[in-house]
Amino acid sequence: MYSMKNEKTKLDFISFVLLEQSNAGASYPAVKLNQTWCVRFFYLSLLILTLVAYFTAADGKEGWIPDDLDKGHLDYFFWLLVVLGLVNIPVHVFFSVKYTQKKAAV
Repeated sequence: MYSMKNEKTKLDFISFVLLEQSNAGASYPAVKLNQTWCVRFFYLSLLILTLVAYFTAADGKEGWIPDDLDKGHLDYFFWLLVVLGLVNIPVHVFFSVKYTQKKAAV
């Protein structure tokens, strides 16, 4: 599920961090923060996938993500991702409205 959108998001994030931090320590913390976020999102994705596989395969059923993907319901899993994305939109709008930019030094 890795795409060019993810690359653009990373570049936007790095440029955001570089612009918002002080000039003295902008590069090293940005790189470390980006690495930390990548690891966190990897484990968050793994956690979501594991929880979906565990809870949908209860009572001896195949579940949404079985070993044989032809017998599963990956469409349900992708609909779950759509719902999570739709929940993320109002959260993103809320924090975007609350955000104030750092004053530019003259």
